[in-house]
Amino acid sequence: MASWVRLIGLSVPLTILKSWLYALTTISSSVFVLLPIALITYNNYYHALIPRNSSFVVPLSFTNTPDGRYITSSVISPSGRLDALGLGLGLGKWEDVDLELSYVFEVCLYVVCKPKTELYSIDKISYAYVFTDTNTTNTESESGAGGVPEKHEIVVTDDDDNRVFHTGSFVLNCDPYSIYATNNHIIPYNLRFYIAPHLTLILQSTTMRLNHFEIRGDKVSQLGDFQVRLGLPEGSVEDFVIDDNESFLKVNVVWTGFRYYLVKYYYSCYLVGTAFFFGVTAGFGIVVSYAMLLLNNRASVNALNGSKKRL
Repeated sequence: MASWVRLIGLSVPLTILKSWLYALTTISSSVFVLLPIALITYNNYYHALIPRNSSFVVPLSFTNTPDGRYITSSVISPSGRLDALGLGLGLGKWEDVDLELSYVFEVCLYVVCKPKTELYSIDKISYAYVFTDTNTTNTESESGAGGVPEKHEIVVTDDDDNRVFHTGSFVLNCDPYSIYATNNHIIPYNLRFYIAPHLTLILQSTTMRLNHFEIRGDKVSQLGDFQVRLGLPEGSVEDFVIDDNESFLKVNVVWTGFRYYLVKYYYSCYLVGTAFFFGVTAGFGIVVSYAMLLLNNRASVNALNGSKKRL
């Protein structure tokens, strides 16, 4: 080894070369063995606490009512009745709902504004979650002390001969300036035609997210089939359309405690968790290495003492 080192014009003591080889072996084994093990371990740990199927999406399609007063979605069936008949759009996920957790219903509407020659309108559109079966009895509202509904309970009211359990409204502004500002946060509106197309979104569409509706998992299965109903101001039906391909109901888990931080700060926790498991595996490897070295030294000392006694 020493002659080979001198041949290439380097004068490096053999002990230093060995130290560098040991360091290189340690680093390579840590990067290519221990680090992947730490990544896999944290990933399994994360998905054990946050299952992959904990949140899911239900696609929605919308149609106008004959009188033009409402736009109603396709039927949503949390009980799974329509899924069993092959008529639902729940993608078979409702049965995975955990009874001990709380869930949030979030409706996302992809609204496309129609081009107009006159001024664009600003409409306030109401919405409601309406039961399709007016005789539904398994969703009767419950009240806490003093008749005040407790959190997560299903409060059913009557509206136009329909049973409603969640209402709200949102403002739809079809002005192109407003839509452009929503879709583009960096490029000014007046420079949109001078910038590369892939850097800007010149669309007449926007995504509207309805207010969250929170419900416990044990109440979800009690919900009857329902629809999302949008109430239209007079004349607004000519202002926009809803793209069914991009509209959906998203069902998310309301995580609390330690799991809330795992989801909220996903990447930070991923780095910290990977570093922790890497430290554990590296520490275990160091302990095992020193234990093996100690055993080998003891074996060498015993062998040397035995040979001296024979002499």
